[in-house]
Amino acid sequence: MKCTVLLVDNEPICIASASYIMRSMGFEVIAANDTMAGIDSFEENQSSIDLVVTDYRNVYMDGIEFCSILRRKYNADIPMILLTSDIDITHTGMVATIFNAVMYKPFNVDEFLEHCQRFGVYLEQKATTAKV
Repeated sequence: MKCTVLLVDNEPICIASASYIMRSMGFEVIAANDTMAGIDSFEENQSSIDLVVTDYRNVYMDGIEFCSILRRKYNADIPMILLTSDIDITHTGMVATIFNAVMYKPFNVDEFLEHCQRFGVYLEQKATTAKV
């Protein structure tokens, strides 16, 4: 089963590099360059999105508020990764309740791939279990 990732970042170079990494692993990538476009993309593709990756600093709202909306309004029960360059961000309680992982920019590619693969394997197992 091929997993689909919604990637939200307002920096084109980050979208390009993360998309390349994910696609090289076999993920489908839906990229949005701001959080409003991310919400639109989520609404249009909700049933096929398996993982959300967003930058903390974004246009219109931060990544925490963006994913909080996805969890609350759309009842999104899928893995979410927060990308950030803010060292102190992990100390907020909301980060722990919303995100499955936090990664720092510039992020380590191996760590990034490990998280994506871990969630991909989990989603494949979840889908297999659901069919039984």
